Amino acid sequence: MTSAFSSLSLGGNPTGPTQCLGSQFQSPVVNNVCGVLCPGRPVVVDWHQIESTKLICDIPDPGQVSDLSFFLLPGATIPQDSAMALYSSIPPFELWNLVGFVDVNSPSATFSTGWQSNSDYVQSNVVRLGASIEPADVIQNLQQSKSIRDNQARLDWGLKVAQDLHNFIGSYTTGPADQLILPANILDRWLTRFKEKYKRDPNFVLRNRG
Repeated sequence: MTSAFSSLSLGGNPTGPTQCLGSQFQSPVVNNVCGVLCPGRPVVVDWHQIESTKLICDIPDPGQVSDLSFFLLPGATIPQDSAMALYSSIPPFELWNLVGFVDVNSPSATFSTGWQSNSDYVQSNVVRLGASIEPADVIQNLQQSKSIRDNQARLDWGLKVAQDLHNFIGSYTTGPADQLILPANILDRWLTRFKEKYKRDPNFVLRNRG
């Protein structure tokens, strides 16, 4: 299910260029509604307002962000039967995925992004975040869609790891046709290699070609 951001255009009535993490938007800046915190980075509270209930900002290097916190700022209010949803998108910013949401009862939350296990996000140098006030029923539908997508992402990651093991075992192939002659500690060797490569690059399995 796509979000309300899918049909957004950055056109409209410009009020003059403003700067947001290296990107220029023809839209005003607001800094009293909500914020985002990625571990080890400054808090982001400056957003560009593109519609009355929709804000955007850019975050660099999404492949390095495993989780983030999203929160309403003191004094910010949203309708009781609505929530502030947070979406993410990478260039060309056509598809938007729900990250999570906050509301008046839970004005802050921390979400796992899943970007480190998504090859498209790993290879992108920027992610665009969109904050939007959405009705409760829309949020419920988006949550169901996100759950399905997250399950698929976990399956894809597991298949990549399995492919890495398959490739490693295949590199030891010797002997007659249809037979494998392998060291008794083949799995220990693979696990040691996997851990070493993971320490150097947690996303290496995403770059592997099957």
